[in-house]
Amino acid sequence: MLSSCQSSKEQAVLSGVLWGGEGNRLIIEAASDTLHVSDTLLIDNHGEFSWNPDTVIPGIYFLKKKSNDHLLLILQTNKPVHIDAQYINFPTNAIVTGSDYHQDFMKVEEITKNWQLNLQQISEISSDSGWVASPQAIAIIKTKMDSVTNIYRQKILSVSTNPLVKMFALLQSAGSKQLFNPWQHRNLFYQTDSLLTNYDFIYEVREFSRKVKEIKEIEHLSKKFNPGDIFPEMILSINLNDSISTKDIKGNITYIGIYNPKEKENQILYTESLNDIKNYQRKGLQTFILVTDSSDINIKNNKYYYHNYTTGLSHNIKEELGIVKLPANFLLNEQGVIIAKNIWGDKLQNVLRQLHQK
Repeated sequence: MLSSCQSSKEQAVLSGVLWGGEGNRLIIEAASDTLHVSDTLLIDNHGEFSWNPDTVIPGIYFLKKKSNDHLLLILQTNKPVHIDAQYINFPTNAIVTGSDYHQDFMKVEEITKNWQLNLQQISEISSDSGWVASPQAIAIIKTKMDSVTNIYRQKILSVSTNPLVKMFALLQSAGSKQLFNPWQHRNLFYQTDSLLTNYDFIYEVREFSRKVKEIKEIEHLSKKFNPGDIFPEMILSINLNDSISTKDIKGNITYIGIYNPKEKENQILYTESLNDIKNYQRKGLQTFILVTDSSDINIKNNKYYYHNYTTGLSHNIKEELGIVKLPANFLLNEQGVIIAKNIWGDKLQNVLRQLHQK
C-alpha cells in the first residue's frame, strides 16, 4: 500500500481548463462596481487557469475575455467553481460546476441584449431626415418602446424561476431605461426579496434588499395623505407679510400644485395644469402654486397664490405631505377634504368638471 506524504493542495476558489486558450488572459471582476474587485488570470501552456485570492467576497462575478463574451458566476468561499470549455466557443459551450444557475443568467442576458436591440431599432426612426419631432411622433415612439419592453418583461420572467436569477432579471437596464421600474413593479421586488433570505451572504443580495427597504419606505410615505383624508394644517402662501393657511381656504374648492421648476417634466405639467384650471377660477376655484427649488417665482396670473418653500417655512414639505415625486397636486373640497391626488390632463379636467357641477 502506497500513501503520499505530501499535504493535499487546497482547491482554488475558481479554476478550469480552456482548450485552445493557452497563453491568453482572463479577467475576473465583481458584478457590483462598489466592490472594486478585478484580477487577471493567466491560462498556462496546458490551458489551465486558477484564482485563489487571500480573501473572497461572496457575490456575483464576471469571468471574461471580452466585455460581450463572459460567464456570470456565483462565488462563495466554501464552494469552489470549476470550468471546462473550448476557448473559441467560450462561454456558450462551457461546463461549469460549483456555480449554480449560470445557464439561466446567460438566458437573462441574451433576452436583455435582444430588448436593447429592439429599442435601438425603434429609436433609429428619429434619425431619418424626414422625421419631425412633434409631440405625436414622440408619443408614437414611446408607445412602441413601452410595448416592446412589456413583451421582454414577460420573456425574462419566464426563465427567472430561481430567486437569484429573478433578482438579476429585475435589475436589467438599457442605458438609463430600466426593464423593471422599482416603484411601478414594486410587488415583484417585494416578492423576490422575500425569497432571497438564504442568499444574504451575497453582497448583491444585501444591496437589493436595501433598495427594496427604501421602496417600502417610499410606499409608506405615499399613503400618508390620500383621497378622503383631511389636508393638513400648513401655510400655503405669504403676501405682504399676511399668511394664508389651510384653515383660511375652507368654503371653496381648492387646487394645490407642488413643483420643482428646474426639472423639465415639472415645467411641462406646471404649464399644462395652469391651462387646465384657469377656466374654473371664474367659478371660485382657489389655486395655490408651491415651488420647492427655486428663488424665482414667475407669477403669470394674479389670481394664483404662489409660495416658494426654499425660504425656510418648510424644508420638509415632501415628507409632510407624503409626496413621493414631484410634481404633485391635491384637489380639496369645501371642507378641506382631499378629493383627488396627483391627477393631470383629462383626469384633472374631469374631476374639476364634476366638482363644479354640484
